[in-house]
Amino acid sequence: MENLDDAPSVDVQAYDLYLRGKFLVEKRNKTDLLIARELFQQALKKAKDFAPAISGLANTYLLSSYRGYEDPDLMLPLAKKQIDIALTIEPSAAETHAAMGYWFHQTFNWKEAEKSYRKSIQLNPNQSNVYLWLAILLEGKSEKDLANEIYIKGMEINPEWEYLMQSRVKALMNTGNHEEAIKLQKHLIDKATFDLVLRSKRYAELSRLYWSVNNKDEAIQMATKAKDNGLLRFYKDGDNSFLVREVNEQYNVLRKSGDYISEFWMGLAYANAGSKDKALTCFGNAVVLKEAAVTLLLIDHYEFLNLKYLNFIQLKRSIKALINF
Repeated sequence: MENLDDAPSVDVQAYDLYLRGKFLVEKRNKTDLLIARELFQQALKKAKDFAPAISGLANTYLLSSYRGYEDPDLMLPLAKKQIDIALTIEPSAAETHAAMGYWFHQTFNWKEAEKSYRKSIQLNPNQSNVYLWLAILLEGKSEKDLANEIYIKGMEINPEWEYLMQSRVKALMNTGNHEEAIKLQKHLIDKATFDLVLRSKRYAELSRLYWSVNNKDEAIQMATKAKDNGLLRFYKDGDNSFLVREVNEQYNVLRKSGDYISEFWMGLAYANAGSKDKALTCFGNAVVLKEAAVTLLLIDHYEFLNLKYLNFIQLKRSIKALINF
């Protein structure tokens, strides 16, 4: 339980709105991010100089940019404006330096991003989200063992944060710790006991994990538990048409709605469906557009189907050319 003496001297309602927004940000989905944004904005109407809420607002822009929910060209300037305001009010706020690091991360200035992340951790070592962002950056730099150490520190602070656990599963796979990755993925499945849709998704992820290490029998068993007919058809017949059709339908709905479409995240969906040509076309477009999250392709993805290391050699060179290491 939080000590009330440690709470900032700010309007009580503003602080409550801030805490509610911060909780929703951790969920990372678009709906909750947009609600969190509204909550931070409401908090700032009651306490306009409340730096944590300003940083929280910046994070909603940054996360929406990185996860492909809204156009980075629009989100990143909005985030930077809020970060600058927060730094003016409270220059030593750990949350603001974390947001500054995430902004540098997404504008390809990784040298400054890492400095900001580490400064934020120095100011407040109890921020699991900053350990996550720093670990992802280190993975992109191929500093895999150091990234794993950072993931462990983050999980010591927030051991049940699912997004952190999912990222660590990938990190473990990429360092050859397959059994530990499988164990952690099974823990994610257990956590989804009362959410059947999420549980099915977690089984499908475990299925892909087994498939990536050539354990075809277990992959088929987990896909069966997930009731994922697309994966089962791919495993048994090499037919990915069902998986590709699902992605086509998803993005046709987005086009009709007029929502922003990220080339990178669309490419990720096609890569997971085993549509090599469509995935590589989207990824190439994302590099040209300098989409914020395209640097995630510097990290290997066990989930991809039909894509091999050789498919990414030139793409990774192009991505690295964007980054100030």
